[in-house]
Amino acid sequence: MRRGRGWIGYLASHPLTRRGGRIESALVRSGPERRRPWPTAFFRVEAGSATHLEAAGAVRGAANSMASSRRTIAGILIVALSAAACRGADDPPDSASDSRPARAVSDTLHPDVLAAKATLESGGTWRFDVTLSSPYDTPERYADAFRVLAPDGRELGVRILTHDHAGEQPFTRSLEGVRIPADVTTVVVEGRDQVNGWGGKTLEIVLDRG
Repeated sequence: MRRGRGWIGYLASHPLTRRGGRIESALVRSGPERRRPWPTAFFRVEAGSATHLEAAGAVRGAANSMASSRRTIAGILIVALSAAACRGADDPPDSASDSRPARAVSDTLHPDVLAAKATLESGGTWRFDVTLSSPYDTPERYADAFRVLAPDGRELGVRILTHDHAGEQPFTRSLEGVRIPADVTTVVVEGRDQVNGWGGKTLEIVLDRG
């Protein structure tokens, strides 16, 4: 259809729909709307009557309704996509990516006892070979002792460490000549920090008197 002819002229003159002065089942499209296809409408009108205008108005209204629906759907999609993007940005990471950094070496308060061996000496005393871990060691602060305790907390022996072991981690030192009462069958080994005192991971040893 050529532009400018209008709906009534189109309906009245279309060669495929003109039959004996009547227009039947006219297939109407939106020629004036810049080639944009509009929905078809089927209707019966009398040529030259006011019904032409009503039919054209109905078709135009239907086309406008569909265009409005398309805009509404597009708007809904944009809002939904925006909301999904926001949720993705705000979602907390999953458990696999939520790894907390290990505690800094400088935050370690005490040395840990990693291993200990008790050996009964010939004179009835005990020798303890103790392995300590104190990765924070510096000349200014280091693990400066370990001790042997009875189950009731009594201190049975102490080994003093006079310097840091920053270049030897973990490290093993010995304590000899520890007298342990005959009724004591287990002991606990504990380390000491130069600043923070006794603490850290301890180790219990069962005494083998043979």
